[in-house]
This record gives sequence, C-alpha cells and structure tokens, in this order.
Amino acid sequence: MKLLIKVIEHEFIDTVLTTEIIDSEVVIEEDIGTFAVARFSMPLIDIEEYNIVEIYEVENTDKRIFRGYVYKIEPVRQQFWIVNIECRSEKAIMNDRKVLSDKDYIDKDIWFILNDLISDYSTYETWTYEADFTKTINLKTNEWDDYFWLLDELAEQCEAQRDILDKKILFKKSIWTDKTSWPWYQEITYNGLFPNNSNISNIKVVGTATRSNIIIGKWQEDTTHTATDYIDRLYWVAFEKFREGDVVEKTEKQLDKQNKSQRIYEVTVEQNTILADVGDKVKLIVENTNSFFDIDSDVYVIGKTINYTNWSKITNYRVWELDLDVINIENWLYGIQKSVKLLKSK
Repeated sequence: MKLLIKVIEHEFIDTVLTTEIIDSEVVIEEDIGTFAVARFSMPLIDIEEYNIVEIYEVENTDKRIFRGYVYKIEPVRQQFWIVNIECRSEKAIMNDRKVLSDKDYIDKDIWFILNDLISDYSTYETWTYEADFTKTINLKTNEWDDYFWLLDELAEQCEAQRDILDKKILFKKSIWTDKTSWPWYQEITYNGLFPNNSNISNIKVVGTATRSNIIIGKWQEDTTHTATDYIDRLYWVAFEKFREGDVVEKTEKQLDKQNKSQRIYEVTVEQNTILADVGDKVKLIVENTNSFFDIDSDVYVIGKTINYTNWSKITNYRVWELDLDVINIENWLYGIQKSVKLLKSK
C-alpha cells in the first residue's frame, strides 16, 4: 500500500510545501486519553518543526489517515539524506496553549465558555469549535492554565468527548460511532469451547484492588466535598484536586467512575475482523473460560496502532471499559503533569 506525505507550512498557513511518496515503515499510534502520534523516515526535503503533515493512503481514491504537526526531526547518522520524523495530532497543539488571563465563569453555557477560551488567540489563530449540546456550569481558570487539561476537565464535567480536526475543536456528547447495534455492529469474541470461531488471538485481564467508594474533592484550602457510597464495606478513599467550579458535581462523577471493580481487558484481535476507530463502542464477549475472563459487555476502542510496512497494513486494537483509567507509564506521567499544573494554578 502506497503512502503519500503532504507537508503544509503551518496549522493556519495552508501553503503546501511538498509532497512525497514514501516506502519506509510508518507507525501511527492512537490513544483516546492523549493524542495520536505518527513516526516514519523519509528523504530530507523541505520540512521543519511545526509544519503540518498529512498522510494519505494512495489507492483508487486517496484517503487521509493522519493530520498533525512535526514535533521532532532526527537526522540519521551516516545516512545524511534521511531523517526520522515524529508528528503529533492536532489535539496535541493545546499542550502549548495557555490561558492568557484569569477567567471566572458563573452559570455559563459550555458554548459561551468555549467561545471565550478560544478568543484568547483570535489575534493570532482562527480556531473554531463545534458542540452538539448545551450545559450550564461554573468554572474558574487562572492565567497560564494549560488548555489541554482544561478542555479535558470540561469534557469530563460535561460527560462529553473532545478532539481537534482541521483547526476545529470538536466538543460533543458522541464524536465516535456506537457499533454495538446494526447496521454498524462489530463484535470481538472468544469462546473457550469453540476457539476456532473466535477473532481474539490473545487476551489479558488485570484486576486491581483500587476501587474507591469515598471520594474527597478539593479546590481551595478550605473548600472540599466528600462523596460516599458505603453499604457493607469500605474499599479505598480517593482524593481528587479540581479547578474552582462545580466541585460537588465533579466529585460525585468521580465516585461513579471509581466505585466499581477495576478489571481491565486487553485483547489482540485477528487482522481485518473488525473495523473501528479510537473511541468507537463495540461488543466484547468472552465465554466458557473462567469467572475472571468471561465478559459480555460494551467496550470502547481506547487504543489503535497501524503499521505500514512492506506495502502491507497491520492494525492492532486495545479495548476497555471507558470509565476505567488505563494505568501505564505514559498516562501516569501525564497524571503527574496535570496534578502539578493544577497545584500551580491555585
């Protein structure tokens, strides 16, 4: 499968600098909690950091499979005509955008808040946004707050999903597709009695004693809210820091999220047996194994890796229940970064 790379001047300068057909290995990693990353090698051409890169599958009709900015360029020693490129999707641009002044939103609709936030950069950039719901919330932000985590918190508070595509901030109740019903039905399945009829080639289940049924939410030195759901036993007590705003609602939502068995599924799916994007909801059925493996539930594609090599395309999926936190080194470090920034914003 041929891939075409299009290099564009900047996110807000649409001049096409060059195009190039490449035959090196291209790996695109997508994650629902962070952003997509594309890595590849190519001949040294007119390209530099902050250029926008679009990657297309070249078939009967070209299909764009990635858009993002050049994050890293690494020359290859003793192959001076080759460079290794790492690109990050448009969603990652908000890592480098800060709130430029203190803001205090009291009983404001999410449309108003999004419009006011992006107006900070209207002198420099022409961001737009699209939402498909209304919700009145309270929120206080401080100068130099990070937009990436701020939008993340807004999405969680509104029980919405967010992304950035073609300079537009998408903020919706559902960005992706529910494929748990016809005509879009997609099923990941394994039956211990009839393994040959399954499309799961490998499955891993990890259960952890991290369930919490008391949550303490805090946003000022003397302002907290405690949410509890105690019936017959106490599991863990969790402590969450929030920006100023609807701390009661945020704390209660954390209780709903954390007060359940934290059992995580990771499955490897046979190639070409499902077609789903990150964020899509699919059906996961594992039966006739044991009480830890067996499950019949709707799950979300929270990670996807596409590998283009030797003119072939291989896709791997990771699926989870969306309201459980995936614990890996990258998300752990992002969590620390978020906590530090919240502390600095006080």
